[in-house]
Amino acid sequence: MTNKIRTIAILVISILFTIAALIVTFMKTERVTIENTTSFTATLVKIEEKQGKQRASLFLTVEEFRPKLVVYNDKMIYNYGYFINLPAGERIVFRVEDTALDYLSESDYVYIVSLSTDEYEIISLDDWNQNRNISDSKIHTTSIISAVITTLISIQCILVLNNTNVFAKIRNFSR
Repeated sequence: MTNKIRTIAILVISILFTIAALIVTFMKTERVTIENTTSFTATLVKIEEKQGKQRASLFLTVEEFRPKLVVYNDKMIYNYGYFINLPAGERIVFRVEDTALDYLSESDYVYIVSLSTDEYEIISLDDWNQNRNISDSKIHTTSIISAVITTLISIQCILVLNNTNVFAKIRNFSR
């Protein structure tokens, strides 16, 4: 493969990555609300905690549904001690995004966006939205950085195709 073909291939790939990064940057995540979620009541069987690098995910097994209910981030829970010690047989109320309703019968896991018992709200919709906003801001930052880097690569490829190698000029200038 000649240098020109290789440079064109890198240019096309970097432009595609730039476009993808910009799409991710400008995507808006829908907030969860009572209108776009569905509430369910279930009987708790057990709670399992799986520790990740930065947070723990919690898996709830309930009698009424086959998939395990997943609490994505333990940091969203107001009173972790209360939650982790919920006894088997406790009645819980949880909400699932309407887009995930099909997973209640097909999947092994389904993410819940709110959780409460008769006495205590464990995770509110606001908690879920706040956690999602934090995650989205990290994704957007990464996407912007990726877009800048791939744009610079694209510019360098265009300059190389026009026989202008900026890095070679900088290297020669510093000598």
